[in-house]
Amino acid sequence: MKQYIDRETAINELSKIPAYFSDGGVRYGVQIASAEIKKIPAADVRENIHAKWIWKDFEQDGFCVLCCSKCYGTEGARENAKFCSECGAVMDLE
Repeated sequence: MKQYIDRETAINELSKIPAYFSDGGVRYGVQIASAEIKKIPAADVRENIHAKWIWKDFEQDGFCVLCCSKCYGTEGARENAKFCSECGAVMDLE
């Protein structure tokens, strides 16, 4: 399985390398590495949101609605649906 990192975090971590590790060439190497990281095309990824379908009493008259536990969205809510159509949450929580 591929793993993804945040580009800016990687560059920030590179900039923390002290220049005294070597003969001064370390700082130049960090600049080159940072420039190369910036050239790498970004992958189209998103963080998975995990939720479950819940019955929520939105009205005070005892009327319950099936909704997403993350966004409380009701659009397309079905107990067997694997994703929330409003926030994209994966319905895999118990």
